[in-house]
Amino acid sequence: MCRSRAVNAIVIGVMLCLWSPTTAAAQRVAVTFDQLLPLIKSGEIVFVTADDDQTVKGSLAALTPDSLVIAVAGRRVTFVPAHVRQVRVRRGRATKNGALGGLAVGAIAGFVLGSGLKNGDSWAPSPAGVALLFGGVGAGIGALVGTAIPRHKLVYEARPGTAGKSIAIVPYVARGGGGVRLMVSR
Repeated sequence: MCRSRAVNAIVIGVMLCLWSPTTAAAQRVAVTFDQLLPLIKSGEIVFVTADDDQTVKGSLAALTPDSLVIAVAGRRVTFVPAHVRQVRVRRGRATKNGALGGLAVGAIAGFVLGSGLKNGDSWAPSPAGVALLFGGVGAGIGALVGTAIPRHKLVYEARPGTAGKSIAIVPYVARGGGGVRLMVSR
């Protein structure tokens, strides 16, 4: 009895390791509007986060190296790079991730339940069979839930400390001498 519980614990641990998320592949994120040009197309739904942390959702109307224009509720909103912190684009749905997560949860729950049912009865279904059944049901439910969740991909992120800030070096001349004045504004 004790040995079968140890085996069940090991199998559950292996299943959790196999279905745990792995590191995502590196995605290309622009740091200038020039680099952003090939990454998004006119008409795509974009989420622009400005330097005041407000996010505006709209359809991309125009993009140049100096500005990003989106259509929001029938009007056009223009952003300049100095005041944009992030741009995200809606890209598909989370159906696959939902199905995989549901499969993992269902299979683990089914295996645990199947192991508890076995408990010496010869008529009880095998833990693997119950895990397969519950895994399939979990995958279906997970896919349905994932379909309802839109995925947003980060395509532009201002360099740290640059959005909304400007630095100016101005010559300073006075009667007693001169110098340079450094002005930083947010």
